[in-house]
Amino acid sequence: MTVTKVFVYGTLMRGGRLHRLLSNSPFQGEGFVCATLFDTGSGYPAMVKGLDKMTEQTLGEVYEVDEETLVQLDQVEGVNDDHYTREQTVVSLMDGYTPKDFSQHERTRRDSMVVKLMTAWAYFQTDAQTLNLPRIKSGDWRDWEQRKVLSSK
Repeated sequence: MTVTKVFVYGTLMRGGRLHRLLSNSPFQGEGFVCATLFDTGSGYPAMVKGLDKMTEQTLGEVYEVDEETLVQLDQVEGVNDDHYTREQTVVSLMDGYTPKDFSQHERTRRDSMVVKLMTAWAYFQTDAQTLNLPRIKSGDWRDWEQRKVLSSK
């Protein structure tokens, strides 16, 4: 059985509504990729590569998945419908830090927390797909969702 790694940053993360799809996949750690995160307004985020590689980072989790799980993820992400593309990207895994540890001033110190660089699959949208969507400057989907709930009260 072939296994590979996948980076997830939205509803597939622990606590997310689609995390059950990764319930049999070993968790590898939390990390970030150099990409920009957007709120689609549909209850899930979208990530775009390379808008501002120096400052934009998306936080997420890495899992080791088998081929069957990867096919399921492709279906959920709409890869065959061009909703997302699945591409290899470099992930910086972190040691002992979780997304909630990153206040704005700490975001610039992430390099000192990296313990391992790895390549993993991740799901991306295009610039055109995210053109008018709100940018999540923190790169943290869970934090963004919590802030939306708190601001609606």
